[in-house]
Amino acid sequence: MNDKESAAELLATEIRAAYPNLSVTVIEKNETAYVDQADVPDELVEIAVRGISVIDPYSSECTCFPVDPEAYYGIPQAIAQRVSEHNRVAFR
Repeated sequence: MNDKESAAELLATEIRAAYPNLSVTVIEKNETAYVDQADVPDELVEIAVRGISVIDPYSSECTCFPVDPEAYYGIPQAIAQRVSEHNRVAFR
């Protein structure tokens, strides 16, 4: 393990290893709508599903509706929970 890897990179690497079918990347907070939210980390784990950037697996792509991440996006519950806890964004 590289000591310089961020928590986001470590989580993304772990998800990729366990679920190689998921497209997982790390993005900078300043590339998102969460740029002004102090409680959101500087690096976010993103899962791409059907061309949709999923940062909060518990909300719809428009962020207007709560969703079941496994039924809606095909993201396993355990992964959705870990991504949600890391990204610290939630359906509002």
